[in-house]
Amino acid sequence: MSSPTLYTNNINNELAGKTARGNPTTAEVEQFISDKIEKARLAGDSSIIIKCGDIQKEVKGESMAAPICNAMRKLMNGIPHEVLYTSESGNSTGFKVEFFLKG
Repeated sequence: MSSPTLYTNNINNELAGKTARGNPTTAEVEQFISDKIEKARLAGDSSIIIKCGDIQKEVKGESMAAPICNAMRKLMNGIPHEVLYTSESGNSTGFKVEFFLKG
């Protein structure tokens, strides 16, 4: 399995679609999360818990709660899931979702 640090360094240093702050774009974050889910599925995991704050650290982004939460919610449309934590705004680093990978 590849190192998450190596992958996140690729996001920050090599992809062209960075935001003005140098953060990855929402589309890149969505792909990053989708890749994590797929790796867990391929590893035979029955579920994976994704937390916004953990993703923000992994991609080394600053003030990215809203785009990360939006990417997570978009992925929720196609994957069975349970929201484990959300804030009043719905866009916090504490936003946590368990995605179920087996039927």
